[in-house]
Amino acid sequence: MGEQDNARKLLDLAAVHGFDIAALEEFLGHTIPLPRDTMEPDSSADRIQHSIDTLTRWLDVLDMAITPPMIRSAMSQIGHEVGEALIRYFVEKKSGQDIDRDKTDCIITYLCRNPRPDGRTSPESNEHINEIYQAAADAALEFEADLYRILQDTTVPHLEDQHVQLLKEFEFLYHEVQEFRSFDQLMDSGILGKVKDLKKAFGESFYHPDVLSTVAIYNVVFGRKFDALFHEASLQIKSFAERVQKEGGSLLNRVEGDITVKNLTEVEEDKILEQDYTGAKEEFRKVSNFKKVVDQRKVGRIQPPGAVPQGAPNAAPAMAAPPVAAMAPPSGMPGTREVAPSVAAQQSQARKEEVEVLAVSASAMMDNVMEESKLRNIQDQIKNFIKAADPKGSYIVPLSIGTIPLSAAEAEAFRAEYGTERSFRADLAQSLIGLNIVGARMIQELEEFHRKENSAYLWKPHADSLTYLINKAAKIMAIADQVAEVAQQRGLTEKQMAVRGALQRMRAQIAQITATLQQINPSKKTAY
Repeated sequence: MGEQDNARKLLDLAAVHGFDIAALEEFLGHTIPLPRDTMEPDSSADRIQHSIDTLTRWLDVLDMAITPPMIRSAMSQIGHEVGEALIRYFVEKKSGQDIDRDKTDCIITYLCRNPRPDGRTSPESNEHINEIYQAAADAALEFEADLYRILQDTTVPHLEDQHVQLLKEFEFLYHEVQEFRSFDQLMDSGILGKVKDLKKAFGESFYHPDVLSTVAIYNVVFGRKFDALFHEASLQIKSFAERVQKEGGSLLNRVEGDITVKNLTEVEEDKILEQDYTGAKEEFRKVSNFKKVVDQRKVGRIQPPGAVPQGAPNAAPAMAAPPVAAMAPPSGMPGTREVAPSVAAQQSQARKEEVEVLAVSASAMMDNVMEESKLRNIQDQIKNFIKAADPKGSYIVPLSIGTIPLSAAEAEAFRAEYGTERSFRADLAQSLIGLNIVGARMIQELEEFHRKENSAYLWKPHADSLTYLINKAAKIMAIADQVAEVAQQRGLTEKQMAVRGALQRMRAQIAQITATLQQINPSKKTAY
């Protein structure tokens, strides 16, 4: 490291040290005794490296005492020089610890929102950033350029190929955030934990400017949405509590369970938002729960004090009405007559037919279970191949029926793991997966059908399977059409083309199968 680099690094470490001590003293309410070498680090040529090493070790200790909420609270009291020194410090440290990543998250979000007066425009002033993804992407590029300026003399980590792909997840998250319509929906979505796991998945690459800028802009977008929905929820909760009191209700009236009207009036929006998310998590959960209760009770009645909550264990259940058969008088009593034999015979025949229908339904259900099992097997085969394949190679998947080609978007859908997530990206992946596995099964069954089409009956199970697959495909295609329309509305041309291409292939397959099945003539089949 050159003399000039050493001087810059010592200045950064001194700035970070000053920031940490000020944050700790504010938190503790008293001054902190400091090691002599850290108070006045020696910058002479023969002692500067010693000063750097000493400050670095001492900052390792201070880092254990400084928390992300303390960083967040102190950021508003510092200048741009200290903020930039902080980000250089954490980028060079490249820590894999959650707490250091969270601190870096706070710092880059502050720097993104508060650029130098002579620099770029703050994304906070961009009214379209929460409406148009391209506006957010452009803001990320501007902040990325700013970060490269800040980090020009800093060694940044390499951005791995898999992390470049991982960055694309933020586009899906952006659209998911825009779909939230209420605060309780946001809290129940699990998106907060999902984003935290995504950030962790980058490893050291998290400290690359491309990742930091994308994360910062996402934080701005999500923060806007979070604050707006939280504010809306708080207003609805307090308005509901006021209405109850105006209508003669008491603060002690129960809304549901142990939640009273008084609890609703005690929601302090400003104080909650001033806290770090980790510290206020329980308050956010409470507000989310209040919002659900208010939505349920807007048209209901509020229980007076002392009333037994609905659904309480000691509430007496309503008397169940006796079955009709138990109320009918026994045969031979007044008001009854014997059933004619012909009617009894008809009832017996009806019961027999009902049993036969149930047997057919059970058989059809079993067939459906088997078909779904075969589809899952195909899906697992493709997934396993894709996960083991070279991400840069072509995707020609070998199966027992031959091979099937996949586009890059389709391969990415099989590689993704969204579980039960309900979002655009999950719908996109499921549509592409569904169309491909049904298409693979169609190829398999059509091959088997052709092998046995001249037999008397061996062809029929394959014809039935093909009919099932056509019906299955119709349901998936309906969803895929909607996904393609959403992609078009959002300007996601590549994703729209991927879905449209898969739909086109499926329609061609269905047309081929339909033409084949229409040519079936059982009277000409050979018995063997």
